[in-house]
Amino acid sequence: MTVFNYTLKSWPDFKFRFDEDKERIFLADYIGNSLVVIRAGYFLGILLFAVFGILDIWMVPETLNIAWFIRFTVVIPILLLTILVSFTDFFKRYNQIVLIATSALVGLGIVAMIACAKPTELGYKYYYSGLMLVIFLIYTFIRLRFWNSIIAALIITFGYELVAVFIQRLTDGGMDSENTMVFINNNFFFLSANIIGMWASYYIEKLQRSNFLQNRVILDENVRIKSISDMLMHKNEEVLAQSAQIEAQSEELEYANSKLEEKVQERTEELQKSNNELVMARDKAQASDRLKTAFMHNISHEVRTPLNGILGFSSLIANPEIDANSKQTYLTLLKNSSERLVNTITDYIDISLIASENMEVSQKSVLLNEELSTFVSKYHTMCLQKAISFNCIINKDYDGFSFQTDPELFRKIMVHLLDNAVKFTTEGSVTLSYSITDNKLEIQVNDTGAGISEEAQERIFESFIQEEVADTRGHEGSGLGLSVVNGLLTLMGGSIRLESVKGEGSSFTVTIPLEGQKSKTTTEC
Repeated sequence: MTVFNYTLKSWPDFKFRFDEDKERIFLADYIGNSLVVIRAGYFLGILLFAVFGILDIWMVPETLNIAWFIRFTVVIPILLLTILVSFTDFFKRYNQIVLIATSALVGLGIVAMIACAKPTELGYKYYYSGLMLVIFLIYTFIRLRFWNSIIAALIITFGYELVAVFIQRLTDGGMDSENTMVFINNNFFFLSANIIGMWASYYIEKLQRSNFLQNRVILDENVRIKSISDMLMHKNEEVLAQSAQIEAQSEELEYANSKLEEKVQERTEELQKSNNELVMARDKAQASDRLKTAFMHNISHEVRTPLNGILGFSSLIANPEIDANSKQTYLTLLKNSSERLVNTITDYIDISLIASENMEVSQKSVLLNEELSTFVSKYHTMCLQKAISFNCIINKDYDGFSFQTDPELFRKIMVHLLDNAVKFTTEGSVTLSYSITDNKLEIQVNDTGAGISEEAQERIFESFIQEEVADTRGHEGSGLGLSVVNGLLTLMGGSIRLESVKGEGSSFTVTIPLEGQKSKTTTEC
């Protein structure tokens, strides 16, 4: 795939054209995304033309047959034909020419109705307003490009000028004539409509091109990331091959050492010294092997471990000879591995969306007590499995109290905090509570777990961070949970703070600002 260097020129840039390769891709994308809007614009034009045909009865009663002929046998069929042509490959290639021609013919149809109207009819002076709607559709709905929309609109405008001056002869009476005033008034509105329309058309195309550039940048970044990922996978395979080679060498050294040990009593002091040197070489090789193995494990563990579990248990489940109990056990383990893999990938996606500022926040009204109550059953069960207690302190005075937040992101925040609390607590309790003071909602997750040292607290909200001590390394996890929580709260306008004492537990406080809510402190119910 070709990767372009995409940049936007500063305003105003009336050229509206990329280089050849980018322009070709843009035009294909532009018309593909605009077909629905174009068809909708032409359907709207058909509807308006048909409905306004009723006004012909009063506006041009003497030339009604001519007006309806133009309206129902010329203009509307042209619009319908254009809609049908939009489904063909011909339209994809020549869409701008087709749109200029049909939109200009529609406008000139109204100009023809004005030309045929008699001076005693209202349409003689006032049908110019129909042209305003056509010009509006040209500049906005039917997706003509900037310069093409100007061409179509000016064709209609000049057509009216010719009819008004040479057929209706509105200017013959001089400046004191009512017809001249009508002509000036109509031209003022045409001029205004064209200026406003040009402005709108300019910014529509500028926005389309800007969005195209942004989408191409994102696409090219995805290509680059995939290339880097493929390269890392290749490096990973090379390191694994080297690790296997070192393992084989280690086994050879162990075999040689066992042979040497059989002769150790027959060797002199010099041979004993040589044997010791071989043992040292073996230990260094094994240490190197363990170091590389540990390095690779840390890189790929969080993806490969659950993936291996899924593959392994899937193979066991496929065995038709296993009994139902074993199969149920394997299914449970398979489900756990799948959930772990999904959670890991979700964490990586979330932190990527946060870092790239593509995470969307959708504010909705959420019932506070009802939302927090949804966590009780799950975490009560998890705590029972670890022989610890789970407390959820909810103020019944706030039943029915709601606040504005993104429900999905709010649940992610709470799940990460509660999962961490349960994971690192081996005895005691985990407590979920909240308070509302000073137009702020503060939610606390307290635990009596291992706690976090002061040194680790300074970096605990960074990505891929877990406290590197012996009593925490046995826990699975990507090290992204608190980083995701911090990023989501920043997007939602909130914050998080940590209070922890090593060996005594931790307290995480989530603060979400409220507007216009009455403050009240919770008590346990």
